[in-house]
Amino acid sequence: MQSLISSSIINTVAGMGSLVAGLFSTVLIARLLGADGTGSTAFALWLVFSATALADRGIPSILLRYIARDSNSDASVGGLTRALYPRFLWPMITVFVGFLLYAVWAGLTESSEAGLLWGVTAIIFLVYANGNLAIGAARGLNRFPEIARLTALGCLLQLPVIAAGAYFFGAPGAMLGYLVRHLPQGLALFGYLAVKSDPKNNVVTDQMRRYGRNTWIAGALNVFVRTRIEFLFIGWFFTITEVGYFAAGMTFNSLIVQFSMYMLAGLTPGFGRLHDTENNAQFALSYQRALRWMSLILMPACFGGAAIMPVLLPLMFGSEFTPAINMSLVLTLFTFSQALSMIPLAAIQAREKDQTMLNATAISAVILIALNLAVTPFFGGEGAAWVRAGVNIVTLAWLLRHAQTVLRLPAPLSSLARIGFAAALSAGTAYGLLLTMPELAGLCIAVPAGALVYLLALRFLRAIPNDDIDSLSTSLRRALPERVAGIAITVARLLRTPQPAG
Repeated sequence: MQSLISSSIINTVAGMGSLVAGLFSTVLIARLLGADGTGSTAFALWLVFSATALADRGIPSILLRYIARDSNSDASVGGLTRALYPRFLWPMITVFVGFLLYAVWAGLTESSEAGLLWGVTAIIFLVYANGNLAIGAARGLNRFPEIARLTALGCLLQLPVIAAGAYFFGAPGAMLGYLVRHLPQGLALFGYLAVKSDPKNNVVTDQMRRYGRNTWIAGALNVFVRTRIEFLFIGWFFTITEVGYFAAGMTFNSLIVQFSMYMLAGLTPGFGRLHDTENNAQFALSYQRALRWMSLILMPACFGGAAIMPVLLPLMFGSEFTPAINMSLVLTLFTFSQALSMIPLAAIQAREKDQTMLNATAISAVILIALNLAVTPFFGGEGAAWVRAGVNIVTLAWLLRHAQTVLRLPAPLSSLARIGFAAALSAGTAYGLLLTMPELAGLCIAVPAGALVYLLALRFLRAIPNDDIDSLSTSLRRALPERVAGIAITVARLLRTPQPAG
């Protein structure tokens, strides 16, 4: 478990820079281009992510799961990567050409700005897809410092390019910022492909193909349907301005989900190693600890975020985005269910039960589409937010039950309930203070007050076992600089339950 925590800490430190850059990018675009520009860029980026999931054929997942199974040698790295890349490349080129053709059509039938927007989007797609493959390989090999370094470089470039691009060239210029954000990671793929390989490491087994196919379909459904499918319905039945409101409303939902992805990046290969060595007891312990620690972070972020959203969102994006408050509140409140679902899904992947993952994702996707068709035309973005929340909660409940009954991985429901109660007390405190002291001044008091109530409630409710705290402290000491680790360990030990003397 400690190796999983160490990997998560390194990846999360890097990911925090990406999240901050992403948040400020959204705010910059909203302030400079308004709801229309926000809607256009958000829709284009969603298509990039969705097209990548649709075209990658599950090959990043194969590298993530299997690249380190037999060896961590350079020969193994180059062998599997080079063997899989031709299967990865031709769909990418096909989709890239499709984007370019649409850019030409948009330039001829709409405006030169629209054509330029989709031309830049085509290049972002190609760069992002290659970067996503490199990330799969790096995570599978536990090379999280490499990911951190390239992420930091991309984030350093992102904000100034977005600011200058949006100011001078509108939405197409803003998209250039996302291009430079993913460029370092996209170029990193050539480092894997350049490694000379031993022929015995070029073998792609039937199990790898089956695993890749099922995770590909499940991933495509998850990214294409369960990320921002609402954009299609809102854009079809309403306007691009309404899409912009929903994009702003999803900002904090997206931040929490991305943060969770960074935290859990090492989970699938880590669980996979425990499964391959038949270490079932440690697998179950690691699974429970992952649920507890992620809940410890996610629940106060979601409940507290929802409590302060009526003040926070217009403060950041401007009064023009006031219509996004209610949908943002709902999306933020229930994001914990979407993020926590990643943990049982990682366990299912590690057990190589990819057909189960595919079935679960397909069913939830169909339900989400059906409910959006029924609800969104009448209730707009707020209705779409409630649909997403309901589907995510039901999906999490099913995944936890499946993990317990089929995979023999029981969830620590008592601890999760106590963490949830502590988070609700924290959110209630923040909300009450904002009622009496609205605006920025109230926000500055409500957030630390809510955090203090949360820590006290966790200690009083004995929500976290002492063994978990000791394990986390050891991992923090190994993964962080000494001074930073000392502060983090002190905070963690505040949650320890006092032991009776003697």
